[in-house]
Amino acid sequence: MNRRFIFFLLVWILALSLSAQPATINSGWRMRYVKSHHLMSKGAETNVVDMDLEWPDEIDFQDVEPLRAYLCQTLFDVQATTLPAAYKAFMRRQGTEVSRTFDTLPDDSKFCYSTLKLKYLGGETNRFASFRVSANIEPQPNSSQKARQVESLITYDLLSQRVLTAKELLSNNSTSFGQWVGEAYRVSFFTETDQYSALIKECCLMDSGNLLAFLLDDEGDDGTMLVAQTFPNAFAKSFFSKDAKRLLKAKITGSKPLATISPEVRALLGQYDMAPDTPATADSLKQTSQDIIRYIAGNFQLPEGVQHSNGTVTAYVGFVLDSTGYVKEPCILKSMGPAMDQELVTTLLMMPRQKPIVIDGRKKSAVVQIPFRIRFQ
Repeated sequence: MNRRFIFFLLVWILALSLSAQPATINSGWRMRYVKSHHLMSKGAETNVVDMDLEWPDEIDFQDVEPLRAYLCQTLFDVQATTLPAAYKAFMRRQGTEVSRTFDTLPDDSKFCYSTLKLKYLGGETNRFASFRVSANIEPQPNSSQKARQVESLITYDLLSQRVLTAKELLSNNSTSFGQWVGEAYRVSFFTETDQYSALIKECCLMDSGNLLAFLLDDEGDDGTMLVAQTFPNAFAKSFFSKDAKRLLKAKITGSKPLATISPEVRALLGQYDMAPDTPATADSLKQTSQDIIRYIAGNFQLPEGVQHSNGTVTAYVGFVLDSTGYVKEPCILKSMGPAMDQELVTTLLMMPRQKPIVIDGRKKSAVVQIPFRIRFQ
């Protein structure tokens, strides 16, 4: 850590009852974090699914539906605009969750391995946000699943509300330092002693207008591979397209109006109970809240490079505490900033099993919220 800080969390975890009005939270950034592993059975076939997603619901007070629609199609091969809809449609294609040991060894040739990843990379407020999107579907010879491989970098233009890929970000003008050659973009540049060239396959904008690119490298022993490299704005702008230049130079007047959202903290991917407002449930919530507060306060680490002056930042996070006491599906409802949000989610997901919420005398999965603040000094 580069600055001492004191961690304060409100003493109560808030769980919404079915009849209660949800709390109103001012927020400009909402991200859902899903990290899951599934073993599925579909007839004689077996499907293994791993997901690691940082899913955007709101960026800089904008409902980024065009971005979500693009991600649903690219990651899940599903036409939808919400994560729950795309997730459920994708999982239906995989079959049903395996809940017991197999009676006989499954046929290796009928396996399919799916790995879906979505990572927020950075951006600039009210201008753009960039992501790395990865989908690797590997069916074995006798699987009915369709093979698919995606590895891309994208930039979401918050001004025009559309997704920009490498084709939209890089100019094909002969006066620039680059030129499209098939599906790759050849960049030429010079030093005092030599001339170099590189083939860009994917790229996205980063802070200060720098360009993160995946370069094609076919000199390795394993054949062609992607190598990540950052080009500084001073050089990269020479082959930016008109769209990219307009996005970086556009004058931002004022700020977005403060939006108020009333999050219905609901199951993100499934159906869960809401804790009713009863004395027994309140006691269960209080005990669980104290345990979670102690854990987060003792384990949260300020991310490297994050700078804060003296003062306080606040956040609001919701998650599912399942019937066995583990955290699932954390969702940032009020953000401290992407880096600190990610660290908070990591801390929550690494938390050991807690006491589950007791509803009507039984341990049940329940959606809960934690408001908290960090004070720097």
